[in-house]
Amino acid sequence: YQGLDINPRGIAATDQREQVSYSELVTRVEALAQALRQRLPDGAHVALCAQNHIDHLVAHLAIIAANQVWVPINPKNGQQLNSQLIEVSQPQLILVDRASLDSLPETLTETLTETRSPVVSIDTPNDGTRQWIEQFRGRAFTLELPSFDRTMAIKFTGGTTGQPKGVIQTHGNVSAVVANMQAQFDFNRDDVNLAVAPLTHGGSHYILPILGAGGSHCLLTTPDIAKIAQALPHSSVSFMPPTLIYKLLEYPGLDRDSAPKLRHLTYSAAPMPPQKISEVITRFGPCLSTVYGQTEAPMTITAMSAQDMQNPARQRSVGRPCLHSELCILGPDGAALPAGETGEVAVRGGIVMPGYFDSPEQSAGAFKDGWLLTGD
Repeated sequence: YQGLDINPRGIAATDQREQVSYSELVTRVEALAQALRQRLPDGAHVALCAQNHIDHLVAHLAIIAANQVWVPINPKNGQQLNSQLIEVSQPQLILVDRASLDSLPETLTETLTETRSPVVSIDTPNDGTRQWIEQFRGRAFTLELPSFDRTMAIKFTGGTTGQPKGVIQTHGNVSAVVANMQAQFDFNRDDVNLAVAPLTHGGSHYILPILGAGGSHCLLTTPDIAKIAQALPHSSVSFMPPTLIYKLLEYPGLDRDSAPKLRHLTYSAAPMPPQKISEVITRFGPCLSTVYGQTEAPMTITAMSAQDMQNPARQRSVGRPCLHSELCILGPDGAALPAGETGEVAVRGGIVMPGYFDSPEQSAGAFKDGWLLTGD
């Protein structure tokens, strides 16, 4: 928070167990980052498999602060897919919460208690990373700023239809996404992000811009509709798939009065029919927006503001290109098409990946004359 308009005593995050100030969050992140540096070299792959909570947030930020590579693993994937992701990314360390152990291969979790195990708990009292944090708490820490072309994360796509591909996301990519999101949503220190979507996926892209603006995260471990309804009166920002927003519409008693601070209810991952869009706006006011992206060009290829979403003529759109995104529509021959023609969406700019991990042929095939081929 140094150099930013952030109150060290302000609340950075809450979950169902605790809340942490910015000062305490920085202390935990710096301590864990030092522990990781002691155990692993720069650029080491560190997988993180956990539900949404503060221990997850601390581990995520510490991996980045240690200049290591974050490999998010979604607990909902199950053992078979997660076994593939681990095989492809070859992490030197796997961090996991107790609730997600069953989603990892049994050959790994059977050795969890062994001293030299590659699997370490992030939420076991007096053990695992919590113990590491206490060992390094309060020690001086120097943040080494990485170059923009350095790998920050390896995220996966395509696992449900074939061999999963590890998408390289650099520090430059993530910085461009942060800038896109801040330009689009204008986050501020009064914002409270209701983090329902998994931090292993699109929800992670809200972490840095919200913290950078001095706001706070309300982390829910599961998308329980009753808990979401309970948190909505205090929330100003939330990112959800359309199916979850539909459940909000079905929940009795939820309306603008029960979500008075909500200014960005953003959906993605699937289209939302105009009749549903109108229903959401009628129920909750002019707060609905959308973003379009993919793992190879995360989150913010285009975005539609809540103001534009009120225009029925625009409700089938995914909005305009974001600050660090440039779009083109390509025909079957790879040539750019004129306005009004249907073709494949292609994108270039700061948010676009440099390629797939350890797969030069797939990387080359993903681009055409410098444009990323989205397949959409």
